[in-house]
Amino acid sequence: MRRSVDSALKITFIKQGENMNAVLNQFQIYLMNRDRSPKTVHGYSNNLRQFEKWMARPLESTTAADVRAYRDHLFEVGASANTISRHLASLALFGYWGETRGGLFAENPALYIEHVEPSMLAPRWLDKAQENCSA
Repeated sequence: MRRSVDSALKITFIKQGENMNAVLNQFQIYLMNRDRSPKTVHGYSNNLRQFEKWMARPLESTTAADVRAYRDHLFEVGASANTISRHLASLALFGYWGETRGGLFAENPALYIEHVEPSMLAPRWLDKAQENCSA
């Protein structure tokens, strides 16, 4: 992957040998203008590319039924709650941008999709030796 900087000093991510989807490119610029880190922009972009590949249609044709079916698909393939939550967050922000800034949607397609609660690690208990140690 190569990073390029345009004339306004905005970083865009372009996969080698791949034409960047214009909609995704505009969404990336939106994220960068909101001061998101390059890793965050890259992560959101990858999540959206995976969704688009699964959907087999352009991102701009996303519906609420697509988002719901994708969430269910991620469950079925055994994705963790954290992974599903991250994908839904990417789709929700893309939907927000597409509704308010990108002119793609009349309403955010991810707006009413029930989110998945990220799993929390179980508390780790101290053994007797650790309990008796003073800090």
